[in-house]
Amino acid sequence: MRAIDDSNRMIHLATQVISELGITADSLTDLASKLKSTFLIEVPDNTEVYLKGTTLKRIQTTFAEAARSSSDFDYDAPIKVDPTIGFLCLDASDCEAIVQRGALRKKQFESVALFNSETGTTCLYPTDYAKQFLPSQERVIYITGSFQTFQRGDASIEKSIIIRFKNILISTQALRAIRQELKNKEPDYGKFQKGGWASTKLAQLNEASTLFFSQDHNSRSELSIEKKEEIKAWFRAHWGAETGVDLIEQAINAILPDRLYPKAPPKETINTPLRSEYNGYASTTLILINEAAKHFWQATQEKNHKTQDKRIEIIRVLQSSEWGFTARLATAAATIISLKTRSQ
Repeated sequence: MRAIDDSNRMIHLATQVISELGITADSLTDLASKLKSTFLIEVPDNTEVYLKGTTLKRIQTTFAEAARSSSDFDYDAPIKVDPTIGFLCLDASDCEAIVQRGALRKKQFESVALFNSETGTTCLYPTDYAKQFLPSQERVIYITGSFQTFQRGDASIEKSIIIRFKNILISTQALRAIRQELKNKEPDYGKFQKGGWASTKLAQLNEASTLFFSQDHNSRSELSIEKKEEIKAWFRAHWGAETGVDLIEQAINAILPDRLYPKAPPKETINTPLRSEYNGYASTTLILINEAAKHFWQATQEKNHKTQDKRIEIIRVLQSSEWGFTARLATAAATIISLKTRSQ
């Protein structure tokens, strides 16, 4: 996993984060929910934010004032939020809805965020905002309330903001927590067991299969452009920016469910007992690549073959009529298997 260079940035686009960390939008949302991280959006230019609630009360500064009827201090009129507040805060459930639906309309927010070039972003709830921004003689305690958006210049017109994933931002503080969580997290391979025969790339191929297809129960016959781009970003983040385009393309083909890959070897190539050893969502292609890796790795343990000679043999076997790989897929699979001889 590559690190994002955040030395000079305090806020990041969520789209950039998932691309550079090699995770999906769903994964980002799940991590944010677990870590209780907050997402941000910028306040649109045509929008004003007001602090509004059912009951606002001024802080009683003297005993006599506190003794008077509290109704004298009821304050239900909305308070215009200071223009230095540049962001509205979203929680993980908001982002989950955006990922699932494509967009979310929202006009009520639990908190807003203040940006400081030295400390980054700070989320403020109604009481926090009142204490920091309202003069002491007008300061209020928010009993119940929220921040609401209105048409700029007319506080009588409520304005819903349409939020898409491309609009979502995340702070450096939250990013660091997410990155640490990813670092500490064990890869999820499902039933796959990483043995000495599995290279790092091959293990990651199985990890990608679990990440992107373990919950895929759709009957569609082709891979969506959006999902393909997510998988590409994941491989590029894990294998490096210098990884060839064709290797990543063929890696995607390798993990596609059989119904999504027209050139997949026939399912009959693998018998039922062997298939049962693998994840139910594992493609025939992926299972065959794993089996080839086991077979050829064992051969290198018995005899000291040159890696290049073994690579050529892998490609030849995978392209045979028995296995049925295309030349490009066989070549990529040999690279992913990355055999090492015993002496190495």
